[in-house]
Amino acid sequence: MRHRHAFLRILQARVDARRITAAAQLAPTIGDEPNPGATADIVNTGYELSAWFNLSRNVTGLVNLSHAKTDRSNVFPEFEGWYEREHA
Repeated sequence: MRHRHAFLRILQARVDARRITAAAQLAPTIGDEPNPGATADIVNTGYELSAWFNLSRNVTGLVNLSHAKTDRSNVFPEFEGWYEREHA
């Protein structure tokens, strides 16, 4: 949360010094959040098994098994503030 306010203060200082325009100040924001992209909460779980076999002096075999599960939540929460503002 602190980095968001610091980012906004930096942009406002640049507008005050006439280094950027007010439109350029809002360009990197999505909704009410100053993010150059969307955010999401991601949890990855799983396992992996690898085995190497020296079949001969010049030949090596490899077996790799894996299973992964990805859970994504809270995807693009910045959209809600933007939507509420645009459709008010």
